[in-house]
Amino acid sequence: MDELENLGQTIASALGAAVTAHQVVLGELSITTTAADLIKVMRFLRDDERCQFVSFLDVTAVDCRAASGASTSSITCSRRGRTAESG
Repeated sequence: MDELENLGQTIASALGAAVTAHQVVLGELSITTTAADLIKVMRFLRDDERCQFVSFLDVTAVDCRAASGASTSSITCSRRGRTAESG
């Protein structure tokens, strides 16, 4: 398992149901969450010492209409590698 996959597993384990999916594609880690949990996930990525995110490259929102007509939303945060501040 590579570093980004390990990081995805760490984030998913720590945040439980707040992370609905994670995957590494073409060297980018994508974390999927609901709109309601977005701030929780972003704070974790910034504040947890295992993550140390200092910026995001991309945040994407998708609005899907369910068969019942109800709207569901998800947010995907992608990042190419980790950037840690040096001290």
